[in-house]
Amino acid sequence: MEVGNIKHIIDKTSKKLDQILRKEEEIWDQREIKLLERELEKLLSQEELHWQQRSRNTWLTSGDRNTAFFHRCALDRRRWNTIKSLKDEQVK
Repeated sequence: MEVGNIKHIIDKTSKKLDQILRKEEEIWDQREIKLLERELEKLLSQEELHWQQRSRNTWLTSGDRNTAFFHRCALDRRRWNTIKSLKDEQVK
């Protein structure tokens, strides 16, 4: 299943669940709600797995070979993980 299809199905399922939950005058069908929630969770997990695998493929093919790509990724990671400042709430 392609990511575009997963995104479309996620949107469709999410909208359907929202429509059911917004119906105030009707009694909610708990089985249908649970089914849609499980399906949505499954689709979101599939999408996450796809991006993890794609990321891993990119890293395995392009990274960790002392390339510019590898160094750029390492530098970005170092910048992201750097603590630039700390805030002390007690000091005025």
